[in-house]
Amino acid sequence: MLRSHEGWLAVRVAKHDSHAACVPKFGRDGSVRYRNSLSFHEIRSTETTEFKEDRVFVPNVVPWHMREARPPAGLRHGNWMIDLTIDRLEDHCRLSNVRHIWLLPRRLRIDRAFTLERQDESIQGPSEKFIRVLRSGILSVTHNVDQKATAITVPNDLDAFRIGLRADFEWFPFQRLREGAPTGRQRYRFVELSDKGQYLLAVLERFESLPDAFSVLMNGYWRDVLLRLGAVPAEKNVALREELITTLRRRLGRPSGELKFGTDDEVRKLAREAIRFGRKVQREERYVRYDQLFKLWAKMLRQFLDENPSPDGSDDDFYRNRRHLDRSIQHLCKAEILFQGREWQCRHCFNRNWITIDSIGRVLQCNVCKRSVPAPVSGNWHFRGNEFVVEAYRDHGVEAVIYGLWQLSERARTSFYFAPSMRLWEDYPEVVNAKPPLEIDALAVVDGMLYLCEGKSSAGLDDSEIVKLVSAAERIRPDVLLIACMEEDTRGINAQATKLKGRLPSGVDFEIIEFRPEVLERSPILPG
Repeated sequence: MLRSHEGWLAVRVAKHDSHAACVPKFGRDGSVRYRNSLSFHEIRSTETTEFKEDRVFVPNVVPWHMREARPPAGLRHGNWMIDLTIDRLEDHCRLSNVRHIWLLPRRLRIDRAFTLERQDESIQGPSEKFIRVLRSGILSVTHNVDQKATAITVPNDLDAFRIGLRADFEWFPFQRLREGAPTGRQRYRFVELSDKGQYLLAVLERFESLPDAFSVLMNGYWRDVLLRLGAVPAEKNVALREELITTLRRRLGRPSGELKFGTDDEVRKLAREAIRFGRKVQREERYVRYDQLFKLWAKMLRQFLDENPSPDGSDDDFYRNRRHLDRSIQHLCKAEILFQGREWQCRHCFNRNWITIDSIGRVLQCNVCKRSVPAPVSGNWHFRGNEFVVEAYRDHGVEAVIYGLWQLSERARTSFYFAPSMRLWEDYPEVVNAKPPLEIDALAVVDGMLYLCEGKSSAGLDDSEIVKLVSAAERIRPDVLLIACMEEDTRGINAQATKLKGRLPSGVDFEIIEFRPEVLERSPILPG
């Protein structure tokens, strides 16, 4: 016990497990304020500035007590911190009147992608060279009385993640003088976009914004149309699978019962039919007529009105307006997700020709026999799916990643950005086009939380995939390892979840997002 002039003071000696025990806990991020009395708060100084391309000058914010009266020369030494709330140039906010800001994760040194430039290089000390990430995720830089212009260059999302994934050095240790204090983590030496990542970016960049892309690709009506146009992995095409089984039964002479391939001849028949069906998938011309699109829309309209009846039926005519469908089709044609035109068959050589709306004339010419026929005067417009988008969905499984990113973007309040699928090398590749030891589907930051995303078109994880995910989690150390599965039945992944959770590093949470068709928007007012 100690005694002061006003009373007794109790002192207790306690032993803590780590230095984290001395870090104070606050109720809210904005509740920490300087006070010199119980009734007076510090006056906060705020200023704003605008971008010039990807570069922004740091406002010269001066503390209130120095702004009111400049201190003497002998008392001007030292720095104060300027907290920066930086708007994102590539805004992914789904609200038109709100703009997202940069909130950086604490577990990945994305802040190293921000370049800090000061006009007076001569007075720079160690503290002036760094950008600090606050607990809330915003950036903060030092400033002083004699400091002149300071500017920050903002990176694009892909470069920010690339630099963060290659940054071995992390933070200064709490005990700076302790020998062997940890300052870094093993990351990766070389990072590049994978084929899947390039396909994903190319699909999303066909739209004006990411929310616009999500509103179309995650719309229940348009998703059904894309799947109908072939945007589904061939192995998940139920109709094609049943057709192959029927063909094999006919070839083997077994209309019912169990299919067995015991002889070499039967195995050769299986291989021949599998190859033929593979070519059939690639050659098949896919289009949908306008009347088919209208029937699908009318069916959805009836279901919508049955589930959401109006008291007097006065709103029904508004929802029944066909312009909702026409405007949305035009929107997808403008984004080149659909192509408008006509398919016609030559009567001489029976070749099926496709002609776009831009090239239709009074006379049509066959692409094979070069014979000319008059242009048709009746019939519907035909709409073909963009072959690149169909291939990205069917062969590269980008829909699972899009679904996971869409779900994460719905959670974001102030910040959301991501990097698509990337190849990661622990050492520099010795040869060009070397196979990477690891590939991740996506990295996303949601309000400062880092997510490592894995998209799965099938409901299962094998041991090799678990090993790669654990390896990525150990080096990247995300807040959450997220698996987005496009199968409604996720019993296969859930069975492996316990094994995967037990092998994840400490502090990394695990989450599975199951595909649920009911979360997709199914309203007759289609996007566009």
